Amino acid sequence: MYLKYSYLIFISIFYVSHIIQASHYRGSMISWRIVNETSSSVSVEILQRYAWRYDYSAPYCTDATIPNGQPLLAAGYITCVSTCPTGLSTLGNVQVPCTGYNIAEQYAMGEGRFRISVPRNSSFIAAFSGSAWFDLVTGISLTWSVAVQIQTLKRIDTGRYNNAPVITMLPIYRLRNKISYSIKINVADNDFDPYICLWSKGTNQCGGLSNSVPGGI
Repeated sequence: MYLKYSYLIFISIFYVSHIIQASHYRGSMISWRIVNETSSSVSVEILQRYAWRYDYSAPYCTDATIPNGQPLLAAGYITCVSTCPTGLSTLGNVQVPCTGYNIAEQYAMGEGRFRISVPRNSSFIAAFSGSAWFDLVTGISLTWSVAVQIQTLKRIDTGRYNNAPVITMLPIYRLRNKISYSIKINVADNDFDPYICLWSKGTNQCGGLSNSVPGGI
């Protein structure tokens, strides 16, 4: 699912009648905002949220560990995949402190922020990609790719830098087969831009998950 204005998000959906196997990835969100600028570069803050299978790796997230910012979840990097500015190949690490968990649904989730310096007037796509998304009715251990387009050009209509919207939602929505659902996605956009949701296209946007939910509109 693709959200207009430089943002990409996946909704993790499975049917009640399906038994989930041992794949570890549960979903993520990447967003960004401009925080500072100089004559030649812009400071961009990356906001990232990830969810993984609860028992994917020890130590496990508990009520006692969360206040201490522990454990750090997962490993890997957000990398530039298209029209990369000179010298910018890796944006940052995806490790984030655990902020919540659900043992019944078997996920632990966390979020974090980091900043990077980007040349002014840049427009590029970065992504976090991997394999072993948890099993769906129509796919087993699929690859994933969460992409975001970052632009450090000032907008013609406002004269200011654009900022990507931010979404808040659960990693997993449990739905029954052969029943129609409408899922509300909470979106905040500091620029008050309109936005629409579209099915992802291509492996950069969604990995092997494109159109993996039958009957989605």
